[in-house]
This record gives sequence, C-alpha cells and structure tokens, in this order.
Amino acid sequence: MGILFKTHISFVTEIVSRLQNEMLPAAFASPDQKRRKFGLFVLDDMVEHLGPTYFTQNDFNTIV
Repeated sequence: MGILFKTHISFVTEIVSRLQNEMLPAAFASPDQKRRKFGLFVLDDMVEHLGPTYFTQNDFNTIV
C-alpha cells in the first residue's frame, strides 16, 4: 500500500476515501486482532507516504 501511495499519489483519492469510510472503520470494529493490525498498517502507510498535506487538518488529526 505504501508504495502505491508514494508513487501514485494523484490516483489514490478514491482508494483512500474508501479506506477511510468503509474498510478501516470495519477493521477497527472487528474483534479479530489481524484485522486491527491491518488497519494500523494501512494508517501508517497513509501517514508516512501521503503526509499531512494530503488530508484536511481534521482528517489528519483523527488518523494520527
């Protein structure tokens, strides 16, 4: 995920939106530890490779 975010930042808007609105909330609501780890992995890649300027200030604060 990280390399996709890093190299194709202008093409990942829809993916990031779906992650934020559907997949990550489901992962963190899951009782399955592997799903929560996946959510943290994706959030880490989003923060590291997209950076704070990609998100609104509110969204970035929520992610961090």
